[in-house]
Amino acid sequence: MNQIFQDNSPLVIGVKKVLDIVLLDVLWLLTSIPVVTIGMSTTAFYDVAYRDIWHGRGMVVLDYFASCKRNFRQSMAAGVLYAAMTAVLVVDVSLLRAMADQGAGWGGLWVPVAVFAGLLAVYFVWVAANIARFQAPLKTILKNALALGLAHLPVSLLVGVLIGAAGLCIWLLPGALFVLPTLCMLGCCVLIDGVFRKYMPPEELERERTRNGRPGPWDEG
Repeated sequence: MNQIFQDNSPLVIGVKKVLDIVLLDVLWLLTSIPVVTIGMSTTAFYDVAYRDIWHGRGMVVLDYFASCKRNFRQSMAAGVLYAAMTAVLVVDVSLLRAMADQGAGWGGLWVPVAVFAGLLAVYFVWVAANIARFQAPLKTILKNALALGLAHLPVSLLVGVLIGAAGLCIWLLPGALFVLPTLCMLGCCVLIDGVFRKYMPPEELERERTRNGRPGPWDEG
């Protein structure tokens, strides 16, 4: 019986993992409240989901705020740009829907505008992932994120499906807000990491395997 509650038992490891998922979720939600910090919080969200939740390489709270500090300048700039663009699109959708309700034919344009807002969210995840994983000027990161997102369109579409499904589930079951965002981000990590590894040199892949300590789903052998 005592073995069940040892630190390395499957039960204890599972409970810790669930607690880490909830904790990371709460950290992301709290640090995203100012809205302008959405870039910083989402970059740290991706970073810690990849390193700590997926690969178990550290401690969630310490690594989260360390990531916020390390990527502050680039992630804040990207986040402010994303928040501003999203705000404009949300206003446009609201106005166009109101016009559609009044019978204006071109009010139906709210649908493609809403779709573009969804695509922008997917692009933002690519940007956050690139900031979290690689060191480069922000301009280069924005270009690389766009190029990767377009070159690997099926992956981008799957990321969009994950985000949309998570959003729908949270709308139907608000309590899922404290679990689903992290699970969604983990799915994004798996998808996007598979793309990143196609472009990483062998020596960097080997260093990544060493840091992770155990094979991931994309590791050979």
